[in-house]
Amino acid sequence: MCDTLVALSNATKDNSVIFGKNSDREPNEPQIMIRVPPKKRDKNKKIKCTYIEVDGEEFTYEAILIKPHWIWGAEMGINYKGLVIGNEAVFTKEKLKSKSPLSQFFYHSGS
Repeated sequence: MCDTLVALSNATKDNSVIFGKNSDREPNEPQIMIRVPPKKRDKNKKIKCTYIEVDGEEFTYEAILIKPHWIWGAEMGINYKGLVIGNEAVFTKEKLKSKSPLSQFFYHSGS
């Protein structure tokens, strides 16, 4: 399982916020860091993700994302406004009823 930590400003000497996360991927699976520039979009145009298409937003903020090379989404990232996010695995015994977005989708769309 992934390990994530955060120290909020009241827990650090200089009042900074610290975020750390690892990603439990296969040893030779590449992780890449990408810059996603801010974008204005046609909100009626669909966005093609790993397994589905979703409605777009009119504006997205610039973000830095870290992701496995093969997915549209990301494992972790930070956007221009300082929003930091990280993916954690959640295991369930429920059966999948239909294709749905990978959790990593939300990290890309959060930019």
